[in-house]
Amino acid sequence: HGGRSVSDSAYPMNEVCYISHKNTYYIRGFIDMTPALAALLATTHHIIAFALFACLMVEWALLRVPLTLGNAQIIRKADLIYGITAGLLLVVGLVRVYCAEKGADYYWHSAPFMIKVGLFAVVGALSLIPTLEFLKRGTTVRNGVVPVLPASRLKYLQLILNVELLGLLRILLCAP
Repeated sequence: HGGRSVSDSAYPMNEVCYISHKNTYYIRGFIDMTPALAALLATTHHIIAFALFACLMVEWALLRVPLTLGNAQIIRKADLIYGITAGLLLVVGLVRVYCAEKGADYYWHSAPFMIKVGLFAVVGALSLIPTLEFLKRGTTVRNGVVPVLPASRLKYLQLILNVELLGLLRILLCAP
């Protein structure tokens, strides 16, 4: 790169620019993205993704053993953390898309990335089913009573969690 100034008219508003003399990626008016910050965002994104996967694995495992009060409480907490990590993953991912090295234009024109976004949306929508079930049983759990799930409902929740896990694994295959 020629080390152009960000005020150079060759850079449209919000285009990612590289300034060689500062070793900085820049989005005009938003953020200075050094390579170290880009690496930190990527690492944070991956740690959050692993946490999200871990929460889903906790739910998956605990719905395969007889439900106890302790397990029900853990499932509810894991589901809450799962929702929080999904939101954080989305925010950090969007920051990476719009502010990091490759820029939004690269990502929004990448078929694997679009598949990844679609899968994330599907997994997120599916996750509402177990979440609503756990919320519905919240009063029972808070009152110290083991929630009763009919066998058919339990199998349905297990199926949903299986599909969610498969969706998350497929997302890994779509790295642009």
